[in-house]
Amino acid sequence: MARRCPQPFSDPAAQGVAERQIQAMRERSQLDYPEPAEDEPVFPEETELRRRHQAALTHAVALRRARAERAARQHITTGSYAEKRAASYKEPAA
Repeated sequence: MARRCPQPFSDPAAQGVAERQIQAMRERSQLDYPEPAEDEPVFPEETELRRRHQAALTHAVALRRARAERAARQHITTGSYAEKRAASYKEPAA
């Protein structure tokens, strides 16, 4: 059975925030690790460092998105749960 991709953000504001964060991280990555010139030699260690850096950025973006989606789900579901708990609460006997 094929895995389904996660649903996109349902909140346009959250999607805009995520896109701006991704763009800012890409820009920062370009400042920290600029692309070498065509005639500039590239060393294996540098290539590995770039690969690891890109993997770390991708991981950070995925974590940030997962946390935002989980927070949105919890916000939706905990509202009704909290209301039910509050309604079932009884004052303790004095």
